[in-house]
Amino acid sequence: MSDSSEDPLTPSPENTHVQTMSLGSEPAAIPYSVKLNGVNYSLWSQVVETFVASRGKFGYSIGKTPNPSTDDASYDRWSMENDIVKGWLIGAMEPDLMNLYVRLPIAKSIWTALSHTYYEGADNYL
Repeated sequence: MSDSSEDPLTPSPENTHVQTMSLGSEPAAIPYSVKLNGVNYSLWSQVVETFVASRGKFGYSIGKTPNPSTDDASYDRWSMENDIVKGWLIGAMEPDLMNLYVRLPIAKSIWTALSHTYYEGADNYL
């Protein structure tokens, strides 16, 4: 049996609060402890946007990666990647907020709903 450092289901010692199992080459969760709680949207959105964009998948959040028709050959891949982004967004929320957004159909729906609910029109930079 391999040691736990090679097991993708075992959390890494430096980041034990986040499961590091990956879906293909993508992490299962955003590896930061910032969780959307309803009052920290400005910080949360910047952390999440940076993480998702660094994986080349922010287009799913803002609709630049369009949803192909279900009979299109690219639909299965789009659906899987959209679900990865949805999982990142939902997983970066406190449980009471997860319940409000988990059933939205696509990552863009979640990102837009959160923006409309919590964005105050200006980011608070120190």
